[in-house]
Amino acid sequence: MIIGREERRYEETASTNDLAFDLAARGCREGTVVVARSQTGGRGRHGRRWFSVPGGSLTFSVLLEPVRDRGEWHELPWVVAGAVAEALVGLGIGEITLKSPNDVLAGRRKIAGVLLENRIPGSGPFVVAGIGVNVNIGDGEFPKDLGEIATSVRERLGEEKDPEDVLAAIYLPLDRCYGLWQEGGAAPVWESLKDKDIEFIGFSAVSAT
Repeated sequence: MIIGREERRYEETASTNDLAFDLAARGCREGTVVVARSQTGGRGRHGRRWFSVPGGSLTFSVLLEPVRDRGEWHELPWVVAGAVAEALVGLGIGEITLKSPNDVLAGRRKIAGVLLENRIPGSGPFVVAGIGVNVNIGDGEFPKDLGEIATSVRERLGEEKDPEDVLAAIYLPLDRCYGLWQEGGAAPVWESLKDKDIEFIGFSAVSAT
């Protein structure tokens, strides 16, 4: 298993993605996971801020070193998000939707998101997958602009969940989905996720071909 074979943990950081790129430049291996209890400068797509609560959110990044052609790297956001969706289904959360290209919804509300960034440090090309999951955030704790569109593991299950358990649940499907993609591209990942209890929004028939 590649994902999580090495972990770096921090109480607080601005961005786990930035830390992961620093570690890549210093020679850390593919699969290294950077976890922060509190992330003050987390970001989503288009520079949007990722809302998180210390102890209530799971924020981490995974260092990846794709071997496939760079023209296929655009598939990685939904591959990673699909693995997160699979993990949440495994935790017993229903009505999970994978929304193109990288959002995970539960009951039509966002429960997790993925941001992939790539840079080329001295040791070679890397992709960092930043993953955020709303774990123990209550309905009244979200900012007003998110209150109607966001949810959490706690809200969906009706009980608190240890963020560490959520992290552990993501490792195996992420390792599996990423490994399938590395070996065979998008098609085998797509086929494997179709067998899960996941709905797909915004994907065309050619999304995984």
